[in-house]
Amino acid sequence: MKRTSLVLSILLLFAGFSDEKTKYRPEGKSWGKILAEESLNFEMLPLQPPSNNLLETARGLMRCVRLHIAYDTVNLEVCGLDDWETKNEGGFAGFKESKQFKECKYYVDHKLEQEYAFKFNKKAHRLFEEEEDLRPVLFMWHKNRELQGYYKVMQEIMELHTRALTIGELKQEMEKIPLSADLTTCMDYRDYVDSEER
Repeated sequence: MKRTSLVLSILLLFAGFSDEKTKYRPEGKSWGKILAEESLNFEMLPLQPPSNNLLETARGLMRCVRLHIAYDTVNLEVCGLDDWETKNEGGFAGFKESKQFKECKYYVDHKLEQEYAFKFNKKAHRLFEEEEDLRPVLFMWHKNRELQGYYKVMQEIMELHTRALTIGELKQEMEKIPLSADLTTCMDYRDYVDSEER
């Protein structure tokens, strides 16, 4: 019986940017001040697709890295990482090579998540190299808050997949989860990095 990955099932459910570069740092403001202001007013808004704004695209790529890390973490938990580690030696690395994990229905997703997290990170670094006003500190912008936010989203989505819901019911429940649509926006980022490789 063919298994349907969580990514594929989500995609089955979910079937105006400026063309001009914006100035990344307002006059007279240091990056430290900008980061401090954003931290005080932090709100995790829906992810926007790639655009000609290099800063926003680089930040979008890094958010997709965090979404993929959270997704992968939840997959590992569902596949039994915690229980396996209490009964076996080798820790996390051992579990990733175990028969239990390789037979888990989310194993295929794990490989794909790792591949795209790497691609997103690599492309974001390239954007930083291309634009002199972008700084590596932007890689860390709200990292922990975004990871926590996406971890919660992925836990809620995984919980939905344990319930006997029809596709219509699943879609309705998914739409109630804040930021769940970021999964499909990150598919735009997948297309974006894949097109760069052609």
